[in-house]
Amino acid sequence: RLGLGIDVVATYSPLPRAAGEGEHLQTLYTAAAITPRFTVGHGKLRASLAAGGGAAMDRTTVSVDGMADATSTDWAAAVTGSASVELHLLDGGGFFVGGTYTRLLGALAYQYAEGQAGLIFTF
Repeated sequence: RLGLGIDVVATYSPLPRAAGEGEHLQTLYTAAAITPRFTVGHGKLRASLAAGGGAAMDRTTVSVDGMADATSTDWAAAVTGSASVELHLLDGGGFFVGGTYTRLLGALAYQYAEGQAGLIFTF
């Protein structure tokens, strides 16, 4: 049995960056995507795949000797894919374990993978 759903993915992270002497960098990174999700299986054990796109923002503030000198904000298109295994213990949901890979296109050359676990609700 094949199911179709929608994933809404959001990521937020303060990114560590090396600063020069007397400098302080504050970097915030956020990304969001909406992806179609395909689920295979029926009953208690199911597997899901999702792939799609979105946008990412990187904002950096450089301070020298405690004074904010410059703030830059960069935007980039993002592509993401995920896979997960679901264990449905109740009619309305259960638990999942999975992973996501995201790659940014353009000036921001970030790519990263992350693991996830949590609750899943079905309607």
